[in-house]
Amino acid sequence: MNFTTTLLLFSQLCFAVSTTSTIRGSGIDEQQIEQLEEQQQQLEEEGRHIEQQQLEQQLEEQRERELKESRIIGGTRAMDGEYPYAVSLQDEKGPYCGASLIAPDMLLTAAHCKQNKSIKAVIGRYDLRDTSVGDVVDVTAENQIRHAGYDPQTTDSDLMLIKLNRKTRATDTPYEDRVVRFGNYYISSDTPASVMGWGVTNPSGGLLPSTLMHAEVFTISNEECAASSGFIGNFQADYTDAITPNMLCTYSMLLIFDYCLNFAT
Repeated sequence: MNFTTTLLLFSQLCFAVSTTSTIRGSGIDEQQIEQLEEQQQQLEEEGRHIEQQQLEQQLEEQRERELKESRIIGGTRAMDGEYPYAVSLQDEKGPYCGASLIAPDMLLTAAHCKQNKSIKAVIGRYDLRDTSVGDVVDVTAENQIRHAGYDPQTTDSDLMLIKLNRKTRATDTPYEDRVVRFGNYYISSDTPASVMGWGVTNPSGGLLPSTLMHAEVFTISNEECAASSGFIGNFQADYTDAITPNMLCTYSMLLIFDYCLNFAT
């Protein structure tokens, strides 16, 4: 409910209440009083209806953002321990982004996942419901470091480093087996790859999975990616002039998987 609507309803309610008090004092019949009280109740119900409509609109907008930003469409459940470097970023409302462990105290994620407040990194937890497993490490706002070339309008250079407040104690496996290992070559087209995370699994949205999901995909050239178009759920997607040299595109041979925009592995 905006301020103008709130003020209007408040002034109408105050008028109804003050008028009712005056009438009761002047001896006017109860029927008029009941009519005014009904009008007051109607105004209150209209106010609640407006608030409900605005809440539903906000939820729909949030669902659309989540659908565009965090997906493992058509994915399947990963095996426990298959991706020991998978990290869930969470705030007071719960999980909102994924990340990859690249060093005992460093994560790689997307720049659009930055929050101007402290967050928590949940490391080594396959099922997010099982709070007895994994390591939870605090991250301050200043240690969420976006790529200097990040453009929120085009999502170019959508990369961010996260410095943990301390080194993780997530697992007893060797260091080399629980972090992402980087190559020294550019990934060519038609290279098998995996995407993983806790994003929604259906184009129409729905609840987020509690267990880690993944999908097998293949890389595609940026030229082919820029020329492609289609639907993401009910949304038309056209990548003309939207793909930059800093982006990596993937596709599925079965045409039922989608890529995860949060991070790539």
